[in-house]
Amino acid sequence: MPGGRFAPIDPTKKQKVLDRVRLGTEPIAQIAREFGISDSTIHGWLEKKVSQAPDRVASELQRLRRENAELYEILGRFAVDAERTKKKNGGI
Repeated sequence: MPGGRFAPIDPTKKQKVLDRVRLGTEPIAQIAREFGISDSTIHGWLEKKVSQAPDRVASELQRLRRENAELYEILGRFAVDAERTKKKNGGI
């Protein structure tokens, strides 16, 4: 196309490309050739996804920290109960 612009890539095709890339079993250049696009286009999509990720990553990190705290609390209760049981049974 004139001016260095290319036709937009069909979203379904883009998703298929990204799915193949995520598998990690083939080089990006090979996938690009098979789909008739440049590997720099794929790299651009990947960079864009990474730049959009911080908000999702931050919320996921927050969720995991809460879950971790809950698990430590549960584990702590089990440890205390185990210690009490041990003392009750004469250290056995």
